[in-house]
This record gives sequence, structure tokens and C-alpha cells, in this order.
Amino acid sequence: MYHESTELLRRFEDTSVPPGDFRHVDHIQVAWALLRRHETLEAIRCMDDGIRALAEKNNVPALYHRTVTWGYVLLIAERIARHGAHETFASFIEENADLLEPKWAALRRLYGDKTLSTDVARLAFVLPQGSKR
Repeated sequence: MYHESTELLRRFEDTSVPPGDFRHVDHIQVAWALLRRHETLEAIRCMDDGIRALAEKNNVPALYHRTVTWGYVLLIAERIARHGAHETFASFIEENADLLEPKWAALRRLYGDKTLSTDVARLAFVLPQGSKR
């Protein structure tokens, strides 16, 4: 079950999401909601700032990963451009279920494990080097 997008986005923006209660699906839903509200670059900035703020507030700043954060926002923006944003997150994710695959699988297909595991990818946005299928 998905959270109501407006409430989840509010809790994300004010960093009131409890530790451990911000799952991968919630990251994807917040990115989708931000892209419905903002242009892509502003959505990236909001997502980046919000995730770093949550990580710092919960004393886990090392969990922040810039390439994963920006990569998912850009991937979702591309899906919206191709297929539309949909009226609800549930209908969007029904058409884009691969975004919920564990361990960043949607990005790993673009980057491979080696690139995403580097400190450079954690600290700076790294462009994919082509398909790693």
C-alpha cells in the first residue's frame, strides 16, 4: 500500500519521517510527487536536499548517495515524459513496477554494480556508461 502522496511529501520536506520508515517505495513516490510539482532540475534539488537532511537528522549521512538520488529522479522524469505522470502514484507505478525492484535494480541495469559502489558515485552524480545488461 502506498502513502497518500501529499502527506508523504509534507513529512519528507519537514524531515518528520521516522528513521527506518522511509523505504525505497517512499523515495520513488516522493520523486514522482516532486516531478508533478516542479521542473526536473528543481525536483532533483528538492530530493537531494531532503534526503541529505533526513540522513543527517537520523545520524546516517553515509547512507546518502548522489548518483542513486539523481538517477532515480531522472529515470522517473523520463518515464513521465514518455508515458505521462498518471493521476495517482499507484497507476504510475503499475506501469513502471521495475522502479520498485530491490537493490536499485533499475539503475544497476544502466550503471552496473562497480560504478554505483564507488565513492565518486556516492558524492557526485556520475553519468551511466551505457547499458550493462
